[in-house]
Amino acid sequence: MKIILIIYYIFLLNNLETLEKNKIVHFDLKPENIGFIRARDGSILYKIIDFGSAFTIDTICTERFQHEMNTNQLVLTSLYYRPYEAMIPDGVQLHTNKSDVWSFGAIVYEMITGIPLFKDIDEYNTTLCNEYIFKNAINTVKSMYVSCYEMDWLKKMMILCLNPKVCDRISISDLYQMC
Repeated sequence: MKIILIIYYIFLLNNLETLEKNKIVHFDLKPENIGFIRARDGSILYKIIDFGSAFTIDTICTERFQHEMNTNQLVLTSLYYRPYEAMIPDGVQLHTNKSDVWSFGAIVYEMITGIPLFKDIDEYNTTLCNEYIFKNAINTVKSMYVSCYEMDWLKKMMILCLNPKVCDRISISDLYQMC
């Protein structure tokens, strides 16, 4: 399990790094949007798929885009993996490729535990109680039991990914260096 998780983690980070280099934000990272193919040598390659919600950084940086995101006129990502700034728009935090970093952290949590980090979120329950859920995401990860010492770095990585403040959230390139 540990080896598979690390391989999956590295392949996913490779894909995210490619998106970052091409100035694209996926905005809909979730397990269902991570596919795999078998290469000619028999190895498995993981790929991010379904770019229907993706935008370029140039588009994201426009005032119109930020306004639509902050007023919930534009909802892009699945509830279980939706970053703090998309769920609790405050009009201050900008949407960047660090939105994909948040989703990545939530996916890794689910891979380890088998349950979504925000399993109590639903379409009709996205008000103040969700602010509580999001603010306690890091505490949930810190209290998570990890069965082996070598996996402790995954907890550290998730804590850095799930920072509610976009400006303090780890970057994709810094995540890659943690491997």
